[in-house]
Amino acid sequence: MLAAVGIFAQFEYCFHRWIMHSTDEKFAEYQSLHITHHVDTERDMTLADDAETDPRHIYFSGKTSQASVAICFAGLQALSIPFDLGFDPLSSLVASVLVACVHTSYWQTLHGDIHEYYEENPGGTPRFDLLSAVNPYTRWLITNHVGHHVIRGQGNYNIVFPGPDYLFGTCFVPLRSDEGSR
Repeated sequence: MLAAVGIFAQFEYCFHRWIMHSTDEKFAEYQSLHITHHVDTERDMTLADDAETDPRHIYFSGKTSQASVAICFAGLQALSIPFDLGFDPLSSLVASVLVACVHTSYWQTLHGDIHEYYEENPGGTPRFDLLSAVNPYTRWLITNHVGHHVIRGQGNYNIVFPGPDYLFGTCFVPLRSDEGSR
């Protein structure tokens, strides 16, 4: 399961950093949607009143979730061969689907919460209000994503599994507001 989370985190990082923030013409649709999302986000993280927000700015589509499962499955199978990890296809598929469900559920819920966007997602998994509960993990994820907007998309590429940002030096951790007064 840990290997599946690691692969999924790498996928999230690579897709966000090198596809959504790409200037390559072949990724124009993703880049356009994502940059529009940044432009439409106010300083308080809400979306601009005049923004014609496409739900794809906020939510994972069903196709993205399916691609995530396929990439995670392929990654587990590819890792299993050289390292003799013993991930059989069924176990890899189950782990990939479970991790995708957790990731997508958190993404759909917290990304909507952060931007106060609660419209239906016609092309993907619905949000789960239960995941909106304030706990240390959700606070960390929210702070991490707010940091992505604060530094104008130059870091904090992972929303749900932020590990790669720490590994690759792209993590921005904002100072707590009360630290400046000490």
